[in-house]
Amino acid sequence: MKLALSAKKIGFLAVGALLAGSLLVGLVVVWSVMNLPKLDNMQDYRPALGSTVLARDGRVLGEFYDTERRYLVSMEDVPEWVISSFVAAEDDGFFHHSGVDLFGIVRATWANLKAGGVVQGGSTITMQVAKAMLLSSERSFGRKLKEVPLAYKIEKNFSKRQILYLYLNQIYFGQRAYGIEAASRVYFKKSVKALTVAEAALLAGLVKAPTSYAPTRGPVRAKERQLYVLRREHELKLITDEQYKTALAEEVKVYPEENPNDGSAPYYLEHVRQLTTKKYGADAIYRGGLTIETAADYDLSRTAMKAVRANLDDLDKRQGYRGAVGHVATETQVADTLKEIKGEVLAKKFGYFILPTKLPENFNRHQYVDFTLGRLKSQDPALADERKLLLPWEKYRAVVTKIDADGKGADVAIGSIAGRLPIAQMRWAKFIKPPELANYAVVNKVSETLKTGDVILVKPVLPISEAAGEPITVSLEQEPLAQSALLSMEAATGYVVAMIGGYSFGGSEYNRALQGERQPGSAFKPILYSAALDKGYTPSSIIVDSPIIFENQGGEGSSLKWIPENNSDKYYGDTTLRTAIINSRNIPAVKLLQEMGLGYFSKYLRALGIGGEFTPDLSLALGSKAISLLELTKFYALFPRLGLRIEPVFILKVSDREGKSLEEYSFKEFQKELSARWLDFKKKQDENKPAAPAVVSEAEEGPLDQAAKIASIKQPPTFDDPLRAMDERTAFVMGQLLQEVVQYGTGTGAKTLRRKVGGKTGTTNDFIDAWFMGFSPELVTGVWTGFDNPRTLGRGEVGGRASLPAWTDYMAAAMERYKV
Repeated sequence: MKLALSAKKIGFLAVGALLAGSLLVGLVVVWSVMNLPKLDNMQDYRPALGSTVLARDGRVLGEFYDTERRYLVSMEDVPEWVISSFVAAEDDGFFHHSGVDLFGIVRATWANLKAGGVVQGGSTITMQVAKAMLLSSERSFGRKLKEVPLAYKIEKNFSKRQILYLYLNQIYFGQRAYGIEAASRVYFKKSVKALTVAEAALLAGLVKAPTSYAPTRGPVRAKERQLYVLRREHELKLITDEQYKTALAEEVKVYPEENPNDGSAPYYLEHVRQLTTKKYGADAIYRGGLTIETAADYDLSRTAMKAVRANLDDLDKRQGYRGAVGHVATETQVADTLKEIKGEVLAKKFGYFILPTKLPENFNRHQYVDFTLGRLKSQDPALADERKLLLPWEKYRAVVTKIDADGKGADVAIGSIAGRLPIAQMRWAKFIKPPELANYAVVNKVSETLKTGDVILVKPVLPISEAAGEPITVSLEQEPLAQSALLSMEAATGYVVAMIGGYSFGGSEYNRALQGERQPGSAFKPILYSAALDKGYTPSSIIVDSPIIFENQGGEGSSLKWIPENNSDKYYGDTTLRTAIINSRNIPAVKLLQEMGLGYFSKYLRALGIGGEFTPDLSLALGSKAISLLELTKFYALFPRLGLRIEPVFILKVSDREGKSLEEYSFKEFQKELSARWLDFKKKQDENKPAAPAVVSEAEEGPLDQAAKIASIKQPPTFDDPLRAMDERTAFVMGQLLQEVVQYGTGTGAKTLRRKVGGKTGTTNDFIDAWFMGFSPELVTGVWTGFDNPRTLGRGEVGGRASLPAWTDYMAAAMERYKV
């Protein structure tokens, strides 16, 4: 009897528990439905879009985005086979259900119950849209309860085509790619419009697990998933037999992840990012979908980068060798390293891998490389000579495999490519210990510097021998420690067409063209001589080049002396200003400043707009005032502009995601703004305007009249036109003198251009900073070279040697672009 009662009680309790549980589930469902999010985000779909930066010709320089790289694409631009691939992969009943696949949910629920947790979704495309746009990414039963009513709600308010539009633009594909267009560009370097059936299936397979199925990271799983998608498409008759066969036979080209901003203008891009972020805010830049049109010249930016790097490489070789980048001792280490190098060679040449139609289970990266290279050779028989894989401007790792007994050369392996390093291509590579200088130290035997097993950097030497099977001749290379910057802008507009802030943005984001302030040495002298012309001196004015000693340089009673010297350590007596600047004589410059007066020159600098702190002493004549490359380039622009001010222009136009202009550069408006700025500046000056023009001619006045004129001019000139910074005649005369510097003086290296150019070298004490500042009628370009932590570049590393080669290499290409 007691047992029977117990059974009844148990039954009542079970029924009660079931009712209570049902009530609880019902309450949860009701609560979930009552607390559904609104569909506002979907009805006004404005997802995060990165900003695109364009060069002046419309080519893409780079992009700004945070975690989501996305490009909106309309359904008209999505091929039907792309849609089919996602339907087959994620929801084959998409066009037939009302947002929920009940069978799929039951299947997923059973799998989850067996696993004791959420392991399978069973979500339709509509439910995935609800999750991606309206719910959190947390995998829970509560979220699932909301997905179902939301899916029904979405289906009532949106057409199937609209749901697909939201889905294909919102879902994540890995590598920060959101949406089908971003995925197409990231993995295949093409637009979604150009996707093949095989490529579309590969992308559709990614959605389930973007990291695991990424073809660059998990090629075997990616291939298995792609084949599954293609098979389902074929079974569902979403693609034809012919499309299916073609897709199965297609070997897809897959690109590894890369930074879209690591191109030819990374420093320019970073400056644009800073300018626009300051004006519009980070959210607008990273998520607002702006289009930023810049003044940058795409091709000249690449030319500038190559010129700067080539010049630094040459300079670095004059500073000695710092040793191999690594060493391999065992056969296994050698083999593994050569496999890695082989992949590096392939990546630099082509940038992609080819995914085979069939993969072994343990297919690895090295097999990826071997298969890709094999396919490329079959497509282009010329690549049977693997030497043609090497790019002449690139550096490659190589393993030293043998050193000649006589030390005259070494055999190296660049992956599977045989190379030959002759002693002539590494004589520079003497180990140098500071403060020794490398200029005259040479290597006589390879074994002085290298040993078998060393991993080194090499570069192909052109021309490559026509004889098949011969090793390619290479030169020994290393990554330079010194840095350099180049800035180039149009003289007429101020458009900055190229800006390089260092050897490698990846190595250092510090922009030496804008942020670095260094002493310009003699590159500052044109400012001094311009001031002299404005004070009444002429190119034929005489300064005595003779020894001079300045006492008490440490203050009253100090024994410290300053004895300026010419670079030649000689004195030349009576010297015209023309000769002094052409040959960059130091003593005439110091004496000229002494005659003019520090007060006058200090005011002259301020009137030009040259800011910053400086010590008003005679060392100013030799460029002791630190200045940025940008600021000095602006000054040199006065010569081709005949004295008119200019400001650098980086951004031409900014538009929002709808194409509405937010700002647009106007040269006329800029002139008004600049005029207002300088009128305000003039009001703050307490100086009096001189009664007569500053420039005089000895042909018109005698020496005594000239001396009186010089003595009478106490203040720098001022002008009614606020855009004028320098007397037109002064700018013209100074420009002519700087052309003579190129023809006869320290800038003769620029004569190779055979064009009308002017410029000035600059070198600071102990060869710490090297400059070349120059201009043509169309362009003003400056180059600085030095170490970030100031130290000598080496004896003889003057501006004409350490910076001018980069300037001429760049300007040779640039002036062709502007050739009339």
